[in-house]
Amino acid sequence: MAFILSSPKVLNCEPADEVVKGMRFDKTNKFLASLTRSCLSIWGGKVERVLLAQHIRTNIDGMDGNREVIWKHGSTELAVLTESGSILFYS
Repeated sequence: MAFILSSPKVLNCEPADEVVKGMRFDKTNKFLASLTRSCLSIWGGKVERVLLAQHIRTNIDGMDGNREVIWKHGSTELAVLTESGSILFYS
C-alpha cells in the first residue's frame, strides 16, 4: 500500500500547447526525460525536480515528431525515436 505524503508536483513543459508523449526515468531515478512532439526536456533531482536541459526542434513543421525516448544504461546519452522511425541521439 502506498501513502501520499505531499501534494502532486506540476512540471511545465514547453511548448505549452503540445501533449506530453512520454516520460522516462533513468536507471537511478535521478533524471527524468519528458518528450513532446517537438521538445525533449531533462529534469534532475529526486524530490524537487529542476529543469536541467531542453531541446526544441524548430523545423518540425515539415518533419515527423518525436515518439519515444530511451536512456543509455549509464544515463550519459538519450535516444529519441521519431514517428518515421528515425533515431536522434543526444549526449
